[in-house]
Amino acid sequence: MAQTLDILQRKIKSAMELQSVVDTMKALAVVNIGIYEKVDQSLSEYYRTIELGLIGILRQYRPVLLSPGYRQAAGGVGIVIFGSDQGMVGQFNDSLASLIMDKWGPTNGNISVWAVGERITLKIQDKLAIEKQYRVPDSANGIVSLIGSIVLDIDRKRQTGAIHQLSIFYNKPLAGTGYQPTVQQLLPIDLQWLAGLEEQPWPTNKLPQVVQEHNEAFQLFIREYLFISLCRVCTGSLVSENIGRLASMQRATKNIDDLLAQLRGIYNEERQSSITEELFDLVFGFDALARDTDR
Repeated sequence: MAQTLDILQRKIKSAMELQSVVDTMKALAVVNIGIYEKVDQSLSEYYRTIELGLIGILRQYRPVLLSPGYRQAAGGVGIVIFGSDQGMVGQFNDSLASLIMDKWGPTNGNISVWAVGERITLKIQDKLAIEKQYRVPDSANGIVSLIGSIVLDIDRKRQTGAIHQLSIFYNKPLAGTGYQPTVQQLLPIDLQWLAGLEEQPWPTNKLPQVVQEHNEAFQLFIREYLFISLCRVCTGSLVSENIGRLASMQRATKNIDDLLAQLRGIYNEERQSSITEELFDLVFGFDALARDTDR
């Protein structure tokens, strides 16, 4: 009986230690969500600045830049996928892999795949050839470095004409506490989107002027548009990853609570049985002593 109680005590202690770890991970996920949401707010302001730059260029050079012949020639396809390096994120990588397979499926065509995260790479590498794998940034400061490397790799492919279309797969955070696997096409640039930008009013009475050659300036802004768009996608993916981890830890907390309640219930029953047995031993011992005294 004593051995059984010792085993139950060790199990209860282990469960409580695991509960402490889970609580720490939950708190960390909540903090990370707040940090990355603030980063996205800052990026959205810079994104608006890039839009204003494009509006300024389009106001002066609309006939050239929005002409049907401006679009690039057909070429290959580039895919950037934002997953996770770590586990305990629920269906974060599985649902994203399903979306990718639904969109492309197994293919050996002219396609370049850049994957961010070891977990998502493991889920798709049998179906798609991975051009390069990157580590998920572990802080807000690492986002710019990661996206800078990705944009450089994309530029090399674009300059050689290896890719014409660029699609981004990631988990987009939803209002509340959820996320949704999403695909976003960044290249070729949507001419309707550019035309819509040109129609937006300029925010001040001081109209902009383009001092560089218009095509060079336009390409620089498009490159910056790709950079900031990828930064926002990466930030959104990090928010979603922590949402998934928080949900997983909440489920783990419930399971641990249920386990502790079960273990404590069993421990109390065993402890009560042990006390009852000790009382019986005392009674039997007293009776035995009483009989010896009567003799």
